[in-house]
Amino acid sequence: RHANARRVRFTGHRDGGRYVFAVEDDGQGFEPSQVRNDAMGIASMSERANLFGGAVRLTAADGRGTRVEATLPMGEVRHDERPAA
Repeated sequence: RHANARRVRFTGHRDGGRYVFAVEDDGQGFEPSQVRNDAMGIASMSERANLFGGAVRLTAADGRGTRVEATLPMGEVRHDERPAA
């Protein structure tokens, strides 16, 4: 709603031993250096992905839309194998 996007696209695919999920819009975008990560929930998404050995990446630019990508390892993660948050 804040992006004024006309289209939002969700994609997912396997890349070797990982799953890669992305949400991308064609909205107004923003300058990432001008926004705190915690204000957008990026910090909490990153923490959750890290629990499973994954990562989250944000790509945005003024007037060029926004993309949030999560990469997670395939396979089962046992509780005692999870990295410390």
